[in-house]
Amino acid sequence: MGSRIERDDETGTSKRIYKPFENNEDVDSWLNSTFHIISIDKIALEWFNDDAPVFTVPSVYIIQSKGDASHQTLFLRCPHDITDGIGILQLLDQLFTQAAQFYTQSAKYEYPLPDEDLEAKLCPCLRIAVSILDPFSDAQVQRFQEISTNNGEMYNHPGLMTCLQPLLQTSKPN
Repeated sequence: MGSRIERDDETGTSKRIYKPFENNEDVDSWLNSTFHIISIDKIALEWFNDDAPVFTVPSVYIIQSKGDASHQTLFLRCPHDITDGIGILQLLDQLFTQAAQFYTQSAKYEYPLPDEDLEAKLCPCLRIAVSILDPFSDAQVQRFQEISTNNGEMYNHPGLMTCLQPLLQTSKPN
C-alpha cells in the first residue's frame, strides 16, 4: 500500500515508486496519509458513492455511521495496477494481524525499522508482471472501448454509476 505507479520519462515505461520507512516519522506520515477515519450521518455505501474523494495513492477509509454506531465499514481504495484479488486478501490478512498485535500489545508494539529487503517483499505491478505495453496499441484501446461499452450496458445500476461518475468526468476529452 505504500507504493504508487509513475511513468518513467526516460524509458517510457511504468515503474513502481516505494519509499521505505527509515524512522517513526516516516511511519506516522504514511499512517496519516493512508488511513482515514470518517464520521458521517448517512450509511457508508452512500458516502462511498457520493462523497468519497478521488484517490491517487492507496487509501483505507474507516467509516463510522452515526446512524449505526455498532458497525464500522472499511473501504480500501487501490488502483488495480498495484494489486489484485489475491493481493487484497494478503493485505487484509496482514492488516488485521498487525492490528490485533497492536490491540493486544499497544504499549510494547513497534514497527520494525528500517524496512529491509523490500525488493524481496514486493511484487511487480500487474502491468509489468504480464508485460503489458505502455502506451497501449490502437487494437488494445479499441478492444478496451468495446468491453467498456458492453459493460456500461450491462452494469448500469445507479449506485455503481454514481461511484464511477468522478472517474468518467475526468476521462472525458474537453
